[in-house]
Amino acid sequence: MIKQSVVLILLLCASLLLTGCWDRREVEELGIVHGIAIESAGNNRIRVVFQYINTSIQGGGGGGGSGENTITFQKPYRNQVIEADSVYDAVKQLPQETVARRFFAHTEVLIVSEEFARERGITEISDYISRDPQFKPNIWLLVGRGKDMASLMDTPGVISPIPTLRVSNVLEHQDVVSSYAPLRLGEFIRTLECTSEQPFTAVLEATPNPSRPVEAGHGILDGQVPEPANRLAINGTALFKNDKMVGWLNQQESRGLLWLRNEVKQGIIKFSLPGVENGMAATEIYRTHTKVTPVLENGQIIVNVKIDAETVVQEVTRSFPMDDTEDIQKIEEAQNQAVIREVQSALDKAQKQMQVDPFGFGQAIHHKYPELWQQMRPDWDEVFPEIPVNLEVNTTIRLTNLTSRPIDFETEP
Repeated sequence: MIKQSVVLILLLCASLLLTGCWDRREVEELGIVHGIAIESAGNNRIRVVFQYINTSIQGGGGGGGSGENTITFQKPYRNQVIEADSVYDAVKQLPQETVARRFFAHTEVLIVSEEFARERGITEISDYISRDPQFKPNIWLLVGRGKDMASLMDTPGVISPIPTLRVSNVLEHQDVVSSYAPLRLGEFIRTLECTSEQPFTAVLEATPNPSRPVEAGHGILDGQVPEPANRLAINGTALFKNDKMVGWLNQQESRGLLWLRNEVKQGIIKFSLPGVENGMAATEIYRTHTKVTPVLENGQIIVNVKIDAETVVQEVTRSFPMDDTEDIQKIEEAQNQAVIREVQSALDKAQKQMQVDPFGFGQAIHHKYPELWQQMRPDWDEVFPEIPVNLEVNTTIRLTNLTSRPIDFETEP
């Protein structure tokens, strides 16, 4: 009896070690939605574009009578457009014969048209998505420029042919350029719930493809995979007042926003060489720190911003001496002014023109002067545009890289 029990226990333990999953889904049977785009459809309805990863691509070659091989390519994605009363309604309308099992666990990108974001806002969309457990809270939220989200979602690349996959890959590495400020949906919602700052996120648009060959029909693989006419580009940052878009920042202004939020990690600073006609320099950022300090002086709140950055010289287009400390200091001062221009441009656009606070100045005041903030909070929209901001920028060039100056071909031997 004991022997039989031991055998039974061993068999039970062995069964637990077997591979497999009771709710495993065959990939071919899933409609894996990687991205969603939403725009207005008139009569208070919405148009939703679902982008699926094509899990049933079949490629191959065939021969004709001449013996020549041909290559057939299929899109690695497919789009489905649904008009509905809401996002939830659109999901429920998805044809079951096309998508036997819709699967949103891998949805990475949510694009809202600029018109929709301005007129109807984000809350109408985010409510259902934030409730459905299939959707992850770390979905990237973007504002799509233009009026046709279906066309935007059908703009493939060559290296990354799935549009929304390319976008999510670029967003994952946005620290490399620091020229736009994306937010994930969960972060956007949390910022909406905070009264001391306003949300923002990156802007997506289709732009002409500069690498498209001049002659039509030409591309890589002898024309088999032609370069697309347009490409997707993340170009700037949308600013919001509550959940509605009020305007956008270009790339320079977006960098200024990131400086003020202490979120610049990497990137290139370009500026004119002091005293050199048509001379330009480019330095790479590799360390930064921004400190925002609100100060109460004579009953007036002032915000002091101190930015420190360390850079490496990557390019100098004209001969410029870098032999001693004084030469380096001249470049550093020019670099300081370039950063100040970026920050000031963001302040001018957001604080003065749009009168919204994506910088978190209200948050800083709340932390340092909580009682004062409670008094200011009801009128923050009127107070914020009038707050003086003092900028102090100190950049340090750590490396000039190899040569002390560019080659000067005009110098006599």
